Amino acid sequence: LMTERTTVHPSSSADSPPQLRILDALSATGLRCIRYWKELGSVMVSLICANDIDPHAKKIIDHNLALNGMGELSSVLVTTLPANQLMQISVLSRQGLHLTIPGVPTPSPISTPSPSPTPNASP
Repeated sequence: LMTERTTVHPSSSADSPPQLRILDALSATGLRCIRYWKELGSVMVSLICANDIDPHAKKIIDHNLALNGMGELSSVLVTTLPANQLMQISVLSRQGLHLTIPGVPTPSPISTPSPSPTPNASP
């Protein structure tokens, strides 16, 4: 997953949160993109790109977007490019993006309790 913070336009309020451009390069079902949109919304997200090289995955992503009322949003893009090619295009077009590796949990805006410390085992 890649994100880019865009600059706040002069007409925007200084109190406005930064706009994010989110790329889920290995999207599969698109559920992570849907989660980001539902949690952050259009106030914080200017673009979400759900990508998967598998054309069948694109159909699933489109279906899941429609089920969640996101099928007609102009700020949601679904592509079927190889992930490395899509990321290279993003970098070459000067979009500074942040990459999160699939399978690594994403931080939740809801705070969760810290795990209790494990006692040190003596040798």
